[in-house]
Amino acid sequence: MTLYIIANPYAGNGRAKTVVKEVERIWTFSQVVPFYTQKNGDEKKQVQKLEKMFRLKEDYLLVLGGDGTLSKVLSCLARDIPFAYYPLGSGNDFARVLPNYGLKDLLAAMQKRASIELFLYAYEGGIILNSLDTGFAAWVIQSAEHSKLKKTLKRWGLGSLAYIFYGVLGIFLAPTADLYLENQAGQKKSLSQLFFFSLANNRYFGGGIMIWPQASAFKEGLDMVYGQKLGILKRINFLLALLLRKHRKRQFIRHEEVERLVLEVDESCLVQVDGEMVAERYFELVRESRQIYLP
Repeated sequence: MTLYIIANPYAGNGRAKTVVKEVERIWTFSQVVPFYTQKNGDEKKQVQKLEKMFRLKEDYLLVLGGDGTLSKVLSCLARDIPFAYYPLGSGNDFARVLPNYGLKDLLAAMQKRASIELFLYAYEGGIILNSLDTGFAAWVIQSAEHSKLKKTLKRWGLGSLAYIFYGVLGIFLAPTADLYLENQAGQKKSLSQLFFFSLANNRYFGGGIMIWPQASAFKEGLDMVYGQKLGILKRINFLLALLLRKHRKRQFIRHEEVERLVLEVDESCLVQVDGEMVAERYFELVRESRQIYLP
């Protein structure tokens, strides 16, 4: 019987190794084996090492890191392996919908194998844990991640301010997106000149900005939220509605619920999934069921 940990040692200002030591202190009834990611994209290698040793009915898995770490681990982890998650990232949008628990409570729930069902949406290149976005949000992430401004601000622990700066610029500069989709009923349609488009499996993105109040990875279905053909004033109004959580009071914020979806985004558009830019432009989304340990 072994508790395996996959941890991002850089998340949470390098807190992962301290948390692992705390786990080893609390979890006294079996050995603890940590796997640390060595670089960006190393999660697949660590999962492969884990799966060679993991015994489904005897062992446990804990993931330490932020949304990106969890998303990348789950994209390559066997579906029948239950997992626990202890957030250490800066945004922690997925953790915002979880109960407010401490490490000791989480480990106790794991020992009891207390788990509930979680839904993810898989595509050829990975999974959607929080959201898939094109238009404004993808442009902001792409611009901030490749900016000298963010590198400079990170030295002072203020890297998140870069997203605010590019968020304001994005109102004026972010290109619109064009896409084609087909839902579970076989209905096909194209959407053009989208300022904002999000497929939400979780109600939050961007460090706590609410995409849609009812979105949740613990229910079946995605929430599709978008704003089309918006002038500057409506763009500002749209973003203020998200920030102030006034979604239902803005007629130009469109919302639909979908359970299965085929999505094709124009080649010229930027796409981000769970805070990471992706190269894919064609997404055939399939729902997956997982088990997550929770107190």
